Amino acid sequence: MQGAQTDTHLLGQRATADRPASSPQGVQKIEQAFGAGHDASLADLLTESGSIRFFGIRGCNYVSKEKHFGKDVFLTRKGAVSAKDGELGIIPGSMGAKSFIVRGKGNADSFCTCSHGAGRAMSRTEAKRRFTIEDHVRATEGVECRKDAEVIDETPMAYKDIDAVIAAQTDLIEVVHTVRQVVCVKG
Repeated sequence: MQGAQTDTHLLGQRATADRPASSPQGVQKIEQAFGAGHDASLADLLTESGSIRFFGIRGCNYVSKEKHFGKDVFLTRKGAVSAKDGELGIIPGSMGAKSFIVRGKGNADSFCTCSHGAGRAMSRTEAKRRFTIEDHVRATEGVECRKDAEVIDETPMAYKDIDAVIAAQTDLIEVVHTVRQVVCVKG
């Protein structure tokens, strides 16, 4: 179906049947996002239809009907996403940290789940009390993002170390790509 929309996004643009992620323009956008030196093939990220399927797109707070340990259940994931075997996802870092494209390992003991991100190291109130705009500007150097008092609670220092979070999940996911933060949009 010409122009039909898929359920995936291509770097903020809706991927369509006439502009799939596997098109030259789509591949170029993906390569720009990953930067030079990525070691996995882009083909690893593409489905047969040429779209990219990430489990992280669903969000990090939802209920899903699934089968676990032989039973149909409603599984609530809060701050977490599905990581079924072979499923691709995004685990974002904070405003100034890198993010990861990962592949789920389908770990049944975790209900095929992994974290959605680093998680907060402190409350929003504590981050606003502890950090200044100058701290935030230093922490987000090289990243195009808001650098005002209204986003101090989202400063990178308010979050756990994303590398430690990823390292703690090696039984749940494998890292396919590491993505350097360039732009962060905080509404």
